[in-house]
Amino acid sequence: MPMSIAKHYLDHPTPVEAISETVAASGFKKRDFGHMSYSGLLVADGLMAYALQSTTDSPTRSKIFSIVKSIVESVQSTSASPLSSSSQWPLPPSPNPSAQSLARGYEVVRAGLMKSADRIHMTVCREEVDIEKAVKLLDAAKKANRVSSNLLLRFLETVHRSLNGEHRKITDKDAFGHVQRATKLLEGSGYTTNASFMDVIVRIFKSDGNAPCGIIDYTLLEAVQGWAGAGGVASTIANPTLREFMSSNGIKMLVEE
Repeated sequence: MPMSIAKHYLDHPTPVEAISETVAASGFKKRDFGHMSYSGLLVADGLMAYALQSTTDSPTRSKIFSIVKSIVESVQSTSASPLSSSSQWPLPPSPNPSAQSLARGYEVVRAGLMKSADRIHMTVCREEVDIEKAVKLLDAAKKANRVSSNLLLRFLETVHRSLNGEHRKITDKDAFGHVQRATKLLEGSGYTTNASFMDVIVRIFKSDGNAPCGIIDYTLLEAVQGWAGAGGVASTIANPTLREFMSSNGIKMLVEE
């Protein structure tokens, strides 16, 4: 996001209203859920990218997190209305097959937008090291059946930051429980454990190969061996901790990068 656009929302007294005004200027209803949510999440994504730049100072970063949370919460609260609500979706219930198909299409769009909102919100939890809010967000996503691999990865990154650093917020036992839950949700949602997941799990358990790691009943060493044996590929650039762990334990990948 260009600095001029980011500054527009940073300086606006009510950023959510600023997005509504942009949507309205485009010819859509000011509170149209689809366009409001899509535009809002684009802005939130752009602001987060700006916040995570190394050159962004701490006060600005904190202000961005606050704005992003207000945008995401607005999207999430708006989406709570049922599809038949004329205030959000101009599509009354109908026996017409075309209308039913359109309704299903709207539902798919809404589900996608909500997953994006959850992902952005979890990223804020990670950056603010707010494990309590991260757990609540994961609970809500599970209840609404919108758990995604991106959400789970950011949740595990939040667990790692909560376990380490200057202000440790959870115990090793807590971390094990969180990892165990996340990997079960990952499997139950039909996703596979990729290198990014394995890398953060290795970091959470501090590269201790003998530590139970929350993946079935495996130790960390057994889990990484099984993952590599199933064709897992780790990058020296993107997954340095995992690659170092594999190298120090003699674990070979079936396909070298």
